[in-house]
Amino acid sequence: MRGFFINRRIHIIFLGLLLACANVKPPSGGEPDRTPPKIVEFSPANFTTNFNENEIYIKFSKWMERGSVVNSIFLNPPLKYEIKWSGKKMYIRFPEKLPENTTFNLVLGTNSADLDGNKFEQPFTLVFSTGTKIDSGRIVGKTVLGKLQNVYVYAIPVKELADTSFDINKVFHYRTQPDKDGIFSFEALKYDSYIVVAYCDKNNNKQFDFGTEDFGINADTILVSKTVTDTISILLAKPTDENSPIITNAFAVNQHTIKITFSEPIKVTDTFIDKLFEIQDTTSKKKNFPFAWTFDPSNPKEISIFFKDTLSLSVFHLSITDTKLITDTVGNPLKIETSILLKGSKNPDGNKPAPLQTQLFLKSPKDTFSIMFSKPLDTNKTRFSIKCINIEQNDTTLATHHFSNFNKIQILIPNLRWKGFYNILVETDTLFDFWGKAYYKNKFQVQLKVNDEPKLGSLKGKLIAGLDTSLGLPMIMAMSEQGTYYCKVVDNDFELKNILEGDYILVAFYDQNQDGIYNYGRLNPIKFSEKIIKISGKISIRRGWTVEELRF
Repeated sequence: MRGFFINRRIHIIFLGLLLACANVKPPSGGEPDRTPPKIVEFSPANFTTNFNENEIYIKFSKWMERGSVVNSIFLNPPLKYEIKWSGKKMYIRFPEKLPENTTFNLVLGTNSADLDGNKFEQPFTLVFSTGTKIDSGRIVGKTVLGKLQNVYVYAIPVKELADTSFDINKVFHYRTQPDKDGIFSFEALKYDSYIVVAYCDKNNNKQFDFGTEDFGINADTILVSKTVTDTISILLAKPTDENSPIITNAFAVNQHTIKITFSEPIKVTDTFIDKLFEIQDTTSKKKNFPFAWTFDPSNPKEISIFFKDTLSLSVFHLSITDTKLITDTVGNPLKIETSILLKGSKNPDGNKPAPLQTQLFLKSPKDTFSIMFSKPLDTNKTRFSIKCINIEQNDTTLATHHFSNFNKIQILIPNLRWKGFYNILVETDTLFDFWGKAYYKNKFQVQLKVNDEPKLGSLKGKLIAGLDTSLGLPMIMAMSEQGTYYCKVVDNDFELKNILEGDYILVAFYDQNQDGIYNYGRLNPIKFSEKIIKISGKISIRRGWTVEELRF
């Protein structure tokens, strides 16, 4: 009998542990509740002084998904704590004595969710002090991002920064989250100077991952004092690619052609031609320069360069005379990490020239376009006939063209239509490559599509703000999923013409470096963003209409 009671007691203790750790769910039934949870009771009271307990508690209006709540706790300054639950109550216990004369700021972020997935509409803040007074510094601000999910904001004391390059996850910082409208606040700060940064935690690890997550920084250091409450705005930009492309491979395809492969897609312009690439025979030291290149849009990591002379079977050193002229798609210049050596090829060049593109897209019916061939042509002997067939109406138009270089023809077709779909027929009886080889009875077909006519509107308005042009040129930025547009502010008036239909947020800012765009700033090294003057609410632009007399 005694053994029976012992086993029963162990069972009860084990059950108690389970109830303390797991989510305790109410009886199910009916439609799920869609109202957000609230905090209905907590202790100590907000702004309590002389706090000397080892525990605080928070009671919720609903049954909570406990993991989401625990992951949304931010304690400023950070301290070790333990979590216990009892029904809808959460207890936060401090295993060690709290430091004296310290103001604590406990934040429950907006990712806290109930069992139906409903989240807080705004963060909850509880301030208390182990001393006789509460730190009263305050920063209020707004973050702007398409979706504010998982956005965190840090206030970092400037004195914590050893230099201008630092890891924001490893220095001391106050942390909070914005509400559903992007508004955030830091309460009970020490009087000090701060920088404020915000980021979107896409992978939910509660840390900023440089280069993969949206990021923003305020426009200057913020002095928080007894008489100053700073209100700031932070725009979050998409991750910036700061990695330079490198050459990953280079080899001779045949006696006249070298193919170069890059680590990422690159920008190709005609400036590549003029002695940008150079090869030197490592034995004879003779130098050679290509006269033409091709770029296949379907494989934007590769280019081919062509040489007039037949390359020997020697080993060549490939060099680039100006790496700044080769960039990735966002403008990072090429980086040469190692010496590039390659061997010549004995393969003859017997491939027939052919267009590299089989499909082309035009933004407007008035645009010209070009077709690049896979190898250079003899432009004196090769004669093309180019026809444009309207697939929908089955009519044919002759196109005009000219060679813009040895392997590219520029084409102009009159009377193209918005949303038109065409077949471009390129024909020649005899096609001559640059080295004189002839190819007979050539017919190539390329599909051409013209975009839909854009739905454009405009807006005119007045910026209601005192302007200080010593901070930069006042400008307006209109932001939406359709794109970003800019215009200058002249005597507080502005006008944005021909912007795509959609919903926009207007941002007035000082263009400090006068480059015509908003600069979001960066971390490594620290570079502050340009100062924001004002941010509007949502403004709708409709096709063919001008929103007039907008005052913001």
